[in-house]
Amino acid sequence: MNGPWYQRIAAAGCGCLAAMVLTPMFAPVATHFWFAALNQIGVPPEELSRDSVVSGTAFLIGLTGVDVCRWLIERTKGALSAVKAPHFFTRRLK
Repeated sequence: MNGPWYQRIAAAGCGCLAAMVLTPMFAPVATHFWFAALNQIGVPPEELSRDSVVSGTAFLIGLTGVDVCRWLIERTKGALSAVKAPHFFTRRLK
């Protein structure tokens, strides 16, 4: 990742939090999807363990969380640079 170290740490932390919070919600859906897909193509579901599906789901959610955090950081920096400070915060030079 590009950027200063503190942005990289913040993005990694957001990815970890996203994976920790969202994996219990999405893992049952992903497990059902993969077992149904394997059943459709004729592969026995025993070929795929539930733990591997949950781990893969957590990994993908974590990567998405990192990307979303980096996107929010970039959008916030761009938006804050466009905001002008009120007149009582500006320094007057004489």
